[in-house]
Amino acid sequence: MQKKQTAKKRHNQKISKSYKPHFNVPLRQINMPQRNNVTFWMALVVLLVSNFTISIVLIPFLIILEKMPLYTLIFLIGIMFGSLFKLTLDSINNLEKKHQNIATFFIPALAIVNIAVITTLSNKMAELLELSIAHNPPIIGLTYALAFITPFIYKSILDKLNFLIYK
Repeated sequence: MQKKQTAKKRHNQKISKSYKPHFNVPLRQINMPQRNNVTFWMALVVLLVSNFTISIVLIPFLIILEKMPLYTLIFLIGIMFGSLFKLTLDSINNLEKKHQNIATFFIPALAIVNIAVITTLSNKMAELLELSIAHNPPIIGLTYALAFITPFIYKSILDKLNFLIYK
């Protein structure tokens, strides 16, 4: 019995010595890039849907509020959504640079267009309701975009300061 176990053990050792993986990564980590890609695209879809939902929720405020309170509200919502987006991107492990660039430019651009369309729609609704409130869609879209990218700018400034301090 012991001879069979020893022969089996030698056979397994020969196989394990002859097998050389192409890279030194444990098997459980091989699919990490694919998993990160799926996580990235799912997070992107969720953020796009939530961006659209925020735009829909803004319609009553666009109809009711005047310029300064409206710009303040849009700026605060933009900062909150931008912070959420930055946190989501930072939490995805090993995110490729091209994915970061796609997300960094794609989401704010879509947000500007989305807010501008919703502002135009709310202006039409205000006109139908015979209200005298009309907002400039590009300015509201740019306000939202500026607020949206503020967390990215803040983080990059902090990173540069930390680099200079701990150099």
